[in-house]
Amino acid sequence: MWKLLVLPVFLVAFLLAAFLVFYRGTYSPPPLPDIAFQEIESVPVTSINFPDQPVITSSPVGSEARGHLLIDAAHRNNFGHSELNVLLSRVSGRGYSSSFYDADSRGSLADELSQADAFLVILPVAWFSPDEIAAVLEFVEDGGKVLLIGDPGRFFHMNDLSEPLGVFFQPDFLYNLDEYDSNFREIFVREFEADPITTGVSEVAFYYAGSLQSAGPGLAYTGGQTISSISEVNEPYSPIAIGAHRNVLAVYDWTFMIPPYSGVKDNARMVSNIADFLTESDRTYRLTQFPRFFQGEVDILVEDPGLVTKAASLKRLLSGEGVTAQLQGSENVGRDTVYLGLFSEHSSAARYLEANGILISDTLTTPFASGIPLEDMAVISLNSSRDRDVLVIMADTAEGLETALSRLQSGSFRAGLVNDNTGVLETK
Repeated sequence: MWKLLVLPVFLVAFLLAAFLVFYRGTYSPPPLPDIAFQEIESVPVTSINFPDQPVITSSPVGSEARGHLLIDAAHRNNFGHSELNVLLSRVSGRGYSSSFYDADSRGSLADELSQADAFLVILPVAWFSPDEIAAVLEFVEDGGKVLLIGDPGRFFHMNDLSEPLGVFFQPDFLYNLDEYDSNFREIFVREFEADPITTGVSEVAFYYAGSLQSAGPGLAYTGGQTISSISEVNEPYSPIAIGAHRNVLAVYDWTFMIPPYSGVKDNARMVSNIADFLTESDRTYRLTQFPRFFQGEVDILVEDPGLVTKAASLKRLLSGEGVTAQLQGSENVGRDTVYLGLFSEHSSAARYLEANGILISDTLTTPFASGIPLEDMAVISLNSSRDRDVLVIMADTAEGLETALSRLQSGSFRAGLVNDNTGVLETK
């Protein structure tokens, strides 16, 4: 019996000893320092007032815009729309309109790119499909501008799209333990290659940057003691680079383009230079991209008075696509033009047809075949130059012409394309 009493006594003694060893009285925290509100200092951020030029007073829309920027928002992109304010204000100030490609878009990415001059991809989380990648590659081949933006501080997948474009986003971040802004990941870059992107830039502060490998040249390089987290080697790293095509630009830091960081050092000037890149387009267009190739007001030429109603239908079609058109009685070689007529009156447009390998006589000759009967046929041909686009729409009858216009409106004319700028349609 006495053994049963010893065990509780032993446990009480053990707990008492443990309390005396590990808990030596109650804890009293030191008093909080009494710091006056006026003496509290924030982390200094030195901003530079950079007046961006040019600036317009209102956002351009429709045919008033010099071009159009398409922004990817269909791949669970890891950014907030408000973070785009600085960049988009610069883009708008250069006469460009902008829109988002997302779940509410009417068409595929290829369809949306056909109406764009530049494409912006920021921090995509979902993968791009093979069809989407092919559409972006074709867009680049046609001269469209592409800007790819990553950030090591946020989760994203970019390399499925960027690698075919000649850019690889390394799985790293850059840091400098010797010189930095507020912490070691906020690095300064002072070495730049001569390029429009770096014009007027002597120092940029990046706030969470990574390094790029690129088939094209790097445009900005780290120096000093800046190191990559995956190599731990002190060597130049590039957070900004050109891809395999000159019209592909990659930037591996999103934070430096967002206020207040966009106002530090020469960051604002760099953002403006990037806006210049996006809005200086050398894009060439194909017939399949109707009517995106028209950049301003369009003249519609009709020689047969009986086709005026068809010309009015075309005018309404173009107006619905944001293109202003007027019926004219003679050609103005300084303006975009649509020739609308019958094969029997093709002579006025013959030089534009022949430039695309189309001859009209008793039969129709095209780049792929000759001796085609004119009956129940229509031709749609685009002749483009740097300063002007001429579209020729002709058929054997007024009814055939109406069918061709209907197929232009629906987009089904693309099934009759024999090359980039020529379509031959059966109208029966």
